[in-house]
Amino acid sequence: MDQLKVIKKFVNIFHYKTRLSKDLIEDFVMEAFTRMYEKQPENNNLEGWLRITITNIIHDHFREDKKLLYYYDNEESIIDVDLIRGCINELEDKQRQIVILHYYEGFKYHEIAEILNIQMHDVKNRIKRAKYLLKIQLIDIHGD
Repeated sequence: MDQLKVIKKFVNIFHYKTRLSKDLIEDFVMEAFTRMYEKQPENNNLEGWLRITITNIIHDHFREDKKLLYYYDNEESIIDVDLIRGCINELEDKQRQIVILHYYEGFKYHEIAEILNIQMHDVKNRIKRAKYLLKIQLIDIHGD
């Protein structure tokens, strides 16, 4: 009974966070539980381990399809990853570099500021501007 509650909890959390269908999220959660039983992680925080594993499964799913899920006005859309990369390549060097460091390499704002020897507010401003420009590019491409 405890496992069923945990499964429902994770399905609801990830359904809310990703807005993917509950059936798909259930598949991901069950896959994470299967991995947990196969690997038997020696981790005292199994819920944390499951949360990370489910997140990785979701990322792997979209990486394998070479597609990226995004939401615009609560409408679910799927965009080709190569299209996103092309849009990122259109950004100015300063913005592109920060987007890659943050979203692809996983660096935090303060780490990027140290790496590039700039102020953290500059990192935030460049990311904000880059996201705005990417949104405009994607709207232009999709005609929304």
